[in-house]
Amino acid sequence: MARRVTTAGPFKVKDAVADYLEFLTHNRKTAYDVGRRMAVHVLPALGNIDVVDLDADRLRRWHAGLVKQAPRLRTKPGAKQRHRELRHDDEAVRRRRVSANRCLQQL
Repeated sequence: MARRVTTAGPFKVKDAVADYLEFLTHNRKTAYDVGRRMAVHVLPALGNIDVVDLDADRLRRWHAGLVKQAPRLRTKPGAKQRHRELRHDDEAVRRRRVSANRCLQQL
């Protein structure tokens, strides 16, 4: 497998995600799903942070924030992202936690 050429400077979360997606593309079947989750949930919030500065407290806050977000609805390419109404019943909270846990596990 060809290794990606890295630039000089700090190793950022977005660099780690790119390396991980390259590995998944060549070795697993989950690259598309992980790539979409990273693009939507991880890179906007954590992408420009140096990996050495990524601490447990920051990850906990990010993870808790995912649970508080309204679920995303499928939208056409180029259209504004729509969200489902934020419900607070036990099943809705459980589903958001499952999604947040999957994002955390993949990160």
